Amino acid sequence: MQLVPISPRINGHSYEWADIQFSIAGGVPIVGITEINYSYSRNITNIYGAGSEPISVGYGAKTYDASITLKLEEVQNLLAIAPFKDLSQIPSFSISVSWLDTENAIKTDVLKYVKFNDYNIKTKAGDTSTDISMKLTFAGLE
Repeated sequence: MQLVPISPRINGHSYEWADIQFSIAGGVPIVGITEINYSYSRNITNIYGAGSEPISVGYGAKTYDASITLKLEEVQNLLAIAPFKDLSQIPSFSISVSWLDTENAIKTDVLKYVKFNDYNIKTKAGDTSTDISMKLTFAGLE
C-alpha cells in the first residue's frame, strides 16, 4: 500500500462563528446571538415482503428541532414587538444563517416557519451578561 500525502488545507478555510451572520423575518439582523442549534431527521424504514430481506424503502415524515440563545437585550427587543408580550404569539418567520467563505461566497441555511416555544432566563452572581435559551419549532430547511 502506498501512502498518499494529505494536504493540511483541504478546503483552505474552515467555517467558524466569526463568519456567521444571522437575520430573522426577511433580513432583520440579530447580533445578540451566542448559540444556535438546528437539525432535521427523517423516518426511513425498510419494507419487507416475501423472504427475509427488505424489498423496498419507505420514507416517513421529517422532524425538525432547534434552539437559540440570545442576549437578554435582544429578547427584550423581541418582546417589545410581540403581541401581548408573548414570544409565542409572534407570527412565524424565517431565520437565515449565513457564512462568508474566503472567496466571499455566501453559504446560507434558512429555517422556515419558525416559532418561539419558550424561553429560560438563567443568571448568577458574577455574570457580566445574561443569555436566554429558547426552544424553537420550525418546518423546513433550505
